[in-house]
Amino acid sequence: MIRKQNPFTKRQLRFLKSIQDKIRGINDPDKPYISHESYSFEIKQTKQFGKIPKIVFTPHGTQIKAEIIRNADLSNESRDNGIDKIRVEMGFTNPRDKAHRILARLFESEWNNIMFKAKKATFTIALINNLFASDYQQVADPVLLLQGIVMDEYNREIKTDKTIIQRDKKPGNPLSEKSYDDELMGIE
Repeated sequence: MIRKQNPFTKRQLRFLKSIQDKIRGINDPDKPYISHESYSFEIKQTKQFGKIPKIVFTPHGTQIKAEIIRNADLSNESRDNGIDKIRVEMGFTNPRDKAHRILARLFESEWNNIMFKAKKATFTIALINNLFASDYQQVADPVLLLQGIVMDEYNREIKTDKTIIQRDKKPGNPLSEKSYDDELMGIE
């Protein structure tokens, strides 16, 4: 019996689903309005996690990130009210985009935690693959078996048909006796 089926918390799943919905909205060719919103993935260096992939929204990235946090219902109103109270007591003025900035920082925090978790998992898979892959394999047998196990156990949550992900086995000897040039000469 698996201790915890899903590696993500409900909070993280809501966050990821909200990002997915936003990306689908940006990519939708039939949306009822014209928008210049776009996104890209970049590698960024962070102090705490090293290099991780980041998602960048343009234009108005701070507002888009705040919208994603609101749609995922991750904003904490009582915490925001407490911060506002402290600001008033200390005499700080509120910036115009304060609400967006705070939520954008929360977006970055959630994203960094998820990407760091994915980075550690990817390292684990890469290490297993590197240690057990034969000369002619790109993906080692234990990693292929793990992929099958994961698809069997998690297909209800992933909502993907297992047959889509399975690869067909190619018949024949992976280490051919002929050189590449010889094989090309045989093709007419």
